[in-house]
Amino acid sequence: MIRLDPGSDSAHASMAQALVALGKPGAAISHFNLAIDKKPSHWPYYSMRSEACLRFERYGESEKDARKVIELAPEKPDGHRDLGRSEFELERIQDAIKSLLKAEQLSSGPEEHDPLTISMSFLRNGEASRAKPYWELALQLTPAIKEGPDSARQAGVYLSSRGERALKELLEKFPAP
Repeated sequence: MIRLDPGSDSAHASMAQALVALGKPGAAISHFNLAIDKKPSHWPYYSMRSEACLRFERYGESEKDARKVIELAPEKPDGHRDLGRSEFELERIQDAIKSLLKAEQLSSGPEEHDPLTISMSFLRNGEASRAKPYWELALQLTPAIKEGPDSARQAGVYLSSRGERALKELLEKFPAP
Protein backbone atom coordinates (compact mmCIF):
# COMPACT_ATOMS: atom_id res chain seq x y z
CA MET A 1 0.00 0.00 0.00
CA ILE A 2 1.28 3.42 -0.95
CA ARG A 3 1.06 6.01 1.79
CA LEU A 4 0.64 9.63 0.78
CA ASP A 5 1.33 12.72 2.82
CA PRO A 6 -2.27 13.79 3.62
CA GLY A 7 -1.55 17.39 2.63
CA SER A 8 0.28 16.62 -0.60
CA ASP A 9 -0.97 17.54 -4.04
CA SER A 10 -1.21 13.86 -5.01
CA ALA A 11 -3.24 13.05 -1.88
CA HIS A 12 -5.71 15.82 -2.72
CA ALA A 13 -5.93 14.64 -6.35
CA SER A 14 -6.53 11.05 -5.23
CA MET A 15 -9.21 12.18 -2.80
CA ALA A 16 -10.81 14.29 -5.52
CA GLN A 17 -11.00 11.31 -7.88
CA ALA A 18 -12.61 9.20 -5.16
CA LEU A 19 -15.15 11.95 -4.51
CA VAL A 20 -15.95 12.17 -8.23
CA ALA A 21 -16.70 8.43 -8.19
CA LEU A 22 -18.99 9.01 -5.18
CA GLY A 23 -20.82 11.79 -7.02
CA LYS A 24 -19.77 14.58 -4.65
CA PRO A 25 -19.03 17.54 -6.94
CA GLY A 26 -18.34 20.27 -4.38
CA ALA A 27 -15.91 18.23 -2.32
CA ALA A 28 -14.21 16.79 -5.41
CA ILE A 29 -13.66 20.21 -6.98
CA SER A 30 -12.36 21.54 -3.64
CA HIS A 31 -9.73 18.80 -3.48
CA PHE A 32 -8.74 19.37 -7.11
CA ASN A 33 -8.36 23.08 -6.24
CA LEU A 34 -6.07 22.18 -3.33
CA ALA A 35 -3.96 19.92 -5.55
CA ILE A 36 -3.67 22.65 -8.18
CA ASP A 37 -2.80 25.28 -5.54
CA LYS A 38 0.11 23.08 -4.46
CA LYS A 39 1.29 22.33 -7.99
CA PRO A 40 -0.17 24.91 -10.41
CA SER A 41 1.87 23.90 -13.44
CA HIS A 42 0.94 20.19 -13.27
CA TRP A 43 -1.40 19.88 -16.25
CA PRO A 44 -2.90 16.46 -15.35
CA TYR A 45 -4.70 18.02 -12.36
CA TYR A 46 -6.45 20.49 -14.64
CA SER A 47 -7.35 17.64 -16.98
CA MET A 48 -8.79 15.56 -14.13
CA ARG A 49 -10.78 18.56 -12.88
CA SER A 50 -12.00 19.27 -16.42
CA GLU A 51 -13.27 15.69 -16.74
CA ALA A 52 -14.92 15.93 -13.31
CA CYS A 53 -16.64 19.16 -14.29
CA LEU A 54 -17.97 17.44 -17.42
CA ARG A 55 -19.44 14.65 -15.28
CA PHE A 56 -21.05 17.20 -12.98
CA GLU A 57 -22.40 19.18 -15.97
CA ARG A 58 -20.24 22.21 -15.22
CA TYR A 59 -19.37 22.72 -18.86
CA GLY A 60 -17.99 26.27 -18.63
CA GLU A 61 -15.61 25.24 -15.84
CA SER A 62 -14.59 22.17 -17.83
CA GLU A 63 -13.85 24.33 -20.84
CA LYS A 64 -11.73 26.71 -18.74
CA ASP A 65 -9.65 23.83 -17.34
CA ALA A 66 -9.26 22.25 -20.78
CA ARG A 67 -7.89 25.53 -22.09
CA LYS A 68 -5.41 25.59 -19.19
CA VAL A 69 -4.28 22.06 -20.11
CA ILE A 70 -3.71 23.25 -23.69
CA GLU A 71 -1.72 26.23 -22.38
CA LEU A 72 0.48 24.02 -20.18
CA ALA A 73 0.77 21.00 -22.49
CA PRO A 74 -0.31 21.90 -26.05
CA GLU A 75 1.22 18.68 -27.42
CA LYS A 76 -1.03 16.46 -25.28
CA PRO A 77 -4.41 15.31 -26.65
CA ASP A 78 -6.13 15.54 -23.25
CA GLY A 79 -6.83 19.28 -23.26
CA HIS A 80 -8.10 19.27 -26.83
CA ARG A 81 -10.31 16.24 -26.13
CA ASP A 82 -11.78 17.79 -22.98
CA LEU A 83 -12.26 21.12 -24.75
CA GLY A 84 -14.11 19.36 -27.57
CA ARG A 85 -16.35 17.53 -25.13
CA SER A 86 -17.14 20.80 -23.35
CA GLU A 87 -17.86 22.57 -26.63
CA PHE A 88 -20.16 19.71 -27.68
CA GLU A 89 -22.10 20.09 -24.43
CA LEU A 90 -22.25 23.86 -24.89
CA GLU A 91 -23.67 23.21 -28.39
CA ARG A 92 -20.71 24.77 -30.18
CA ILE A 93 -20.51 21.82 -32.54
CA GLN A 94 -18.09 23.22 -35.14
CA ASP A 95 -15.66 24.21 -32.37
CA ALA A 96 -16.08 20.75 -30.85
CA ILE A 97 -15.21 19.08 -34.14
CA LYS A 98 -12.08 21.21 -34.51
CA SER A 99 -10.91 20.47 -30.95
CA LEU A 100 -11.69 16.76 -31.13
CA LEU A 101 -9.89 16.36 -34.45
CA LYS A 102 -6.86 18.13 -32.95
CA ALA A 103 -6.95 15.62 -30.07
CA GLU A 104 -7.08 12.80 -32.61
CA GLN A 105 -4.10 14.27 -34.49
CA LEU A 106 -2.05 14.44 -31.27
CA SER A 107 -3.06 11.07 -29.87
CA SER A 108 -1.16 7.83 -30.12
CA GLY A 109 -4.38 5.83 -30.37
CA PRO A 110 -8.18 6.06 -30.20
CA GLU A 111 -8.18 5.56 -26.42
CA GLU A 112 -6.67 9.06 -26.08
CA HIS A 113 -9.27 10.85 -28.15
CA ASP A 114 -13.02 10.42 -28.24
CA PRO A 115 -14.40 8.81 -31.40
CA LEU A 116 -17.91 8.65 -29.92
CA THR A 117 -18.13 12.40 -29.35
CA ILE A 118 -16.49 13.04 -32.73
CA SER A 119 -19.17 10.91 -34.42
CA MET A 120 -21.95 12.61 -32.43
CA SER A 121 -20.55 16.03 -33.38
CA PHE A 122 -20.36 15.23 -37.07
CA LEU A 123 -23.89 13.83 -37.02
CA ARG A 124 -25.19 16.95 -35.22
CA ASN A 125 -23.40 19.04 -37.83
CA GLY A 126 -25.24 17.22 -40.65
CA GLU A 127 -22.16 15.28 -41.77
CA ALA A 128 -23.29 11.67 -41.47
CA SER A 129 -20.65 10.38 -43.88
CA ARG A 130 -17.89 11.82 -41.67
CA ALA A 131 -19.62 10.52 -38.52
CA LYS A 132 -19.77 6.90 -39.65
CA PRO A 133 -16.06 5.88 -39.42
CA TYR A 134 -15.79 7.38 -35.93
CA TRP A 135 -18.98 5.59 -34.92
CA GLU A 136 -17.51 2.30 -36.15
CA LEU A 137 -14.31 2.96 -34.18
CA ALA A 138 -16.33 3.82 -31.06
CA LEU A 139 -18.20 0.52 -31.44
CA GLN A 140 -14.91 -1.38 -31.63
CA LEU A 141 -13.61 0.33 -28.49
CA THR A 142 -16.83 -0.02 -26.48
CA PRO A 143 -19.17 -2.62 -27.99
CA ALA A 144 -21.75 -2.00 -25.24
CA ILE A 145 -22.74 1.33 -26.80
CA LYS A 146 -24.64 -0.52 -29.53
CA GLU A 147 -27.12 -1.61 -26.83
CA GLY A 148 -27.99 2.00 -26.02
CA PRO A 149 -27.31 4.59 -23.33
CA ASP A 150 -27.87 2.37 -20.29
CA SER A 151 -25.43 -0.27 -21.51
CA ALA A 152 -22.95 2.43 -22.46
CA ARG A 153 -23.07 3.88 -18.96
CA GLN A 154 -22.61 0.42 -17.44
CA ALA A 155 -19.49 0.08 -19.58
CA GLY A 156 -18.16 3.31 -18.08
CA VAL A 157 -19.06 5.70 -20.90
CA TYR A 158 -20.06 9.13 -19.64
CA LEU A 159 -23.20 10.42 -21.36
CA SER A 160 -24.96 13.66 -20.58
CA SER A 161 -28.59 14.01 -21.63
CA ARG A 162 -27.35 15.68 -24.83
CA GLY A 163 -24.91 12.80 -25.39
CA GLU A 164 -27.66 10.28 -24.76
CA ARG A 165 -29.84 11.89 -27.43
CA ALA A 166 -26.91 11.96 -29.85
CA LEU A 167 -26.13 8.29 -29.18
CA LYS A 168 -29.74 7.40 -29.94
CA GLU A 169 -29.49 9.38 -33.20
CA LEU A 170 -26.34 7.45 -34.13
CA LEU A 171 -28.03 4.14 -33.40
CA GLU A 172 -30.96 5.13 -35.62
CA LYS A 173 -28.72 6.40 -38.43
CA PHE A 174 -26.18 3.56 -38.28
CA PRO A 175 -27.77 0.44 -36.75
CA ALA A 176 -25.09 -1.64 -35.08
CA PRO A 177 -24.68 -5.25 -36.21
